[in-house]
Amino acid sequence: MSPVPEKPGHKLGFVKVIAKGGKAILVREEDGTEEWWPHSQIHSDSEIWEDSKVGEQGKMIVSKWIAEQKEREVEED
Repeated sequence: MSPVPEKPGHKLGFVKVIAKGGKAILVREEDGTEEWWPHSQIHSDSEIWEDSKVGEQGKMIVSKWIAEQKEREVEED
């Protein structure tokens, strides 16, 4: 599955991969928040995506749509 390439994404910031599932990845954000993110909603500009290994760290960007669904504050275009 390829990452979402089109619209600007929502930056989660610097994250660490905690676990991987068949269709999602669990990451820990800098503030300690842990959340699962679907592979299909990871933006093409993200450093972390479905083939990242547990323990890997980097900037993560997801689609604005999934960020809104998870009630994240999303900047308007």
